[in-house]
Amino acid sequence: MDFAYDDVTLSLIERLEAFMDECVLPGEQTFFRQRAEATDPWASVPVLEELKAEARERGLWNLFLPRTHAYGAGLTNVQYAPLAEITGRALWLAPESLNCSAPDTGNMELLSLFGTEEQRTRWLEPLLEGEIRSAFSMTEPAVASSDATNISTSIVREGGEYVINGRKWWTSGAMSPRCELLIVMGVTDPEADAHRRQSMDTPGVEVVRATSVFGYDDGPHGGHAEIVYDDVRVPVENLLGEEGDGFRIAQERLGPGRIHHAMRTVGMAERGLALMIERTASRSTFGRPIVDQGVVQHWIADSRIRIEQARLLALKTAWLMDTIGNKGARVEISALKVAAPDAATWVLDRAIQAHGAAGLSQDFVPADRGRPRRGAPDGDRAARDPQRARARPRLMDKLTSISQGAEPEQIGPWLADRLHDRAWRDCRVALIAGGKSNLTYLVSSRAGELVFRRPPLGHILPTAHDMGREHRVMAALGTTAFPVPRTLLYSPADDNPLGVGCYAMERVVGHICRDELPPGYAEEPVHCQAIAEALVDTLAELHMTDPARIGLADFGRPEGFMDRQLNLWSKQWERSKAEDVPELDALRAALGDTKPDSFPQSLVHGDFRLDNCVPCSTGR
Repeated sequence: MDFAYDDVTLSLIERLEAFMDECVLPGEQTFFRQRAEATDPWASVPVLEELKAEARERGLWNLFLPRTHAYGAGLTNVQYAPLAEITGRALWLAPESLNCSAPDTGNMELLSLFGTEEQRTRWLEPLLEGEIRSAFSMTEPAVASSDATNISTSIVREGGEYVINGRKWWTSGAMSPRCELLIVMGVTDPEADAHRRQSMDTPGVEVVRATSVFGYDDGPHGGHAEIVYDDVRVPVENLLGEEGDGFRIAQERLGPGRIHHAMRTVGMAERGLALMIERTASRSTFGRPIVDQGVVQHWIADSRIRIEQARLLALKTAWLMDTIGNKGARVEISALKVAAPDAATWVLDRAIQAHGAAGLSQDFVPADRGRPRRGAPDGDRAARDPQRARARPRLMDKLTSISQGAEPEQIGPWLADRLHDRAWRDCRVALIAGGKSNLTYLVSSRAGELVFRRPPLGHILPTAHDMGREHRVMAALGTTAFPVPRTLLYSPADDNPLGVGCYAMERVVGHICRDELPPGYAEEPVHCQAIAEALVDTLAELHMTDPARIGLADFGRPEGFMDRQLNLWSKQWERSKAEDVPELDALRAALGDTKPDSFPQSLVHGDFRLDNCVPCSTGR
């Protein structure tokens, strides 16, 4: 792993820091004054335009576009990361001075990657020149938009146009009078796969209002607009990418955007730490400088630790994006989007406190800097949802690699002894995902493969988690032609290293169908019908099996079974129904009236369904 700064990066750092010290930081108070005096709260202020001209003169323009794009400075993510951090020291001025501010950066990346020549000429080139601004319209007030598959804004094709209907909010940048492009995410095909419904378009729209962030309107940034799209018609040529590609395109935008935000946030924390030290060193309480107080020294030390941790994670993430791509770095990108704001919020809170009451006022930088970070970790659900989403596969990787509850070093020697084959000592154990209760593992070794079952971790129920009971039925059915895996061994709780009842069976090769069928599997209706018929035939075969004939005469409680089931179903229906359904009440009564007084004893399956079966090549 190598993210040391090369000569190009060091040169740009030196030039950018000079620009910050000579132009940006001295211009902050002018910026605040011009912003307060502006008649249009959303318009750009003169000092910002002067800084943009100076940045272009110094060759510090459009630094954000990476080498994979045909435009911009052609820097890698590792090269750009420290530059983004420097601009974070003056978030309201520096990024836009370099034409490196959101949401324009992400929109320019999308146009560069997916735009047509006409779209690039019309929007990308003016954006690259800093002549116009843009916005990205995705979040909706009516749904949890951190899950992009929830998006409900409709985009319907009518001839040579798309018709857009929906309501969006938090469309950052849309209040700017220079905003000439809105990239809108909407559903073009509601029947498609959840990640293939969305497309992106440019609209003519009604801006309803600007939403504030903790009372701040983010005016020079372009605000955060709530927008209504009411039968908005745009030409088909305005579609960005292909129909159904909106989700994929949005993901392309998020990776670089998140690391840019995160590095600017690290820079923001650095500025907060510098101000904290400056303030506490220049003021005294109780006869000595505040900086000599133990608690303040702890603040400073902890701030440095948190900043260094966030910076190292950012540089590692940038290196991964450069070497294995955005998709390969998705876990680190999500982690960084949380870690950097958390670190900055902590540091800026201490900087505000170090300034006393002044830290809460507009006269000092920490309050204005701390406000956007205050909302970032929690207000941006997109920060936390990927954290959860990325944690899930990592958790499954963990379960797969160490197989919690059936570690190889525990069961390998035990299996070798019970199966009389030393090859099982060196085994690999992988949890088979999908079960809601008892745990199922695939065990592999030089001797072959088998499937291992044990109760869940934690509280064990006497019947549902009884492995001896389950093994007995499996072994009994194995003496018939019924399609069931052959059992290999059973062990009670006091006879194995796990301390719970467990058993092993042969592996049946086939498809375990969970949420959806595997690609290319049972695509034709005739194949689906064959699977359905096999399921029905298998269940009927189970019901026709005589328990007494296979040694299960004493199994279960056949007496009063139908009465117990009808009573259970009735209670479940009464507890769950949202409205009266006379047909179901009639059915319940008819079942009670027509149930036989006696019937042959048979086996039933309490949870018989496709994802509890393994369709295999034998057709069973």
